[in-house]
Amino acid sequence: MKRVSIILVVFVGFLMNQECYGQEKLLKEDFTSFISYKWKILKAELNDKEIPASIFGDFSMTYNSDGTYSFVRQGKTIEGKWEFLQESQILITSDIDGVERHKVLLAKDQKMVMESVVPEGTLKIEYFRDM
Repeated sequence: MKRVSIILVVFVGFLMNQECYGQEKLLKEDFTSFISYKWKILKAELNDKEIPASIFGDFSMTYNSDGTYSFVRQGKTIEGKWEFLQESQILITSDIDGVERHKVLLAKDQKMVMESVVPEGTLKIEYFRDM
C-alpha cells in the first residue's frame, strides 16, 4: 500500500508540472534558445472564436537571444524587449505599445502557442518558426 501511495504522489506531482498542452515547464535557457528565431502566425482565436489568418498577412516577429525583438507594422519596424519568467511560464514583452504578458502554453519543435488577456477578452495565438 505504501508503494502505491508513493507512486500516486509522484504521478500527481508530474501532472501538476504539466501545462494544458502536456508540456513540462521550460527552463529560461531552453526557452531563450527556442524563441530566438523569426515567427509567423499560423492561427489566432479571440474568446475561442477563430480570427481569419488573412488579417495577419506577412506579419512576423523576430526574437533575439539578447532579450530583444522586432516586427514590422505599417511599414515601420517596431523594436522591443522580452523576458521569460521561468516559474510562471510567462513571456513579458515591452515596446512602444506598452507591456504585455503572454502565457506560454506550448513551445515545442517549430510551434509556439501563447495566450494573453487583452481588452476584448482572451487572445490565443499559434506561431510557427519561419525558416
